[in-house]
Amino acid sequence: MNKWLEQWRERLRRFLGLNELAVLPEAQALQRIGAGLLQVQRVFGDPARLQLGQHVILNDALINTTSGQVQLGDYAFCGHAVSLLTGTHDFRKTGYMRQAGVPQEGRDIVIGPGVWLGSHVTVLGPCRIGANAVIAAGAVVTGEVEEASIYAGVPARRIAAIDFHPQQKETSA
Repeated sequence: MNKWLEQWRERLRRFLGLNELAVLPEAQALQRIGAGLLQVQRVFGDPARLQLGQHVILNDALINTTSGQVQLGDYAFCGHAVSLLTGTHDFRKTGYMRQAGVPQEGRDIVIGPGVWLGSHVTVLGPCRIGANAVIAAGAVVTGEVEEASIYAGVPARRIAAIDFHPQQKETSA
């Protein structure tokens, strides 16, 4: 489309109060909406308690900082629907105190550099995941995770060590 026509189309869209998605074909609009939803992280609690390294990928993670800090090291990445949960409730209490009795600290989650959390992983604090570990999809992680190891299951258990390949020189195509 030429530039002049595109400018008038944009002015008309704004004048009519149409959302950008309203003028797209339905399939294209749904694709854009879906792609946007997969990139929305939610932080429940104080966002200042979340520390992200460089090049961290969260996708649509849910991060609860109610009862501790959450730290993700450089190049850590999350599959879809990952939950990092510091908050907890005291199951020995009843009524309102079961809901309201949430500790304010002591349930930190530390995720080392290069860690890969598969889709639908749940990490329950306190927890420390060592560098370059891989957590299989659907696992529930508590406690300590060894670096350079693969964990899977509910609760997550170590299933293998990672034998890294020697660095290979990249070649241009």
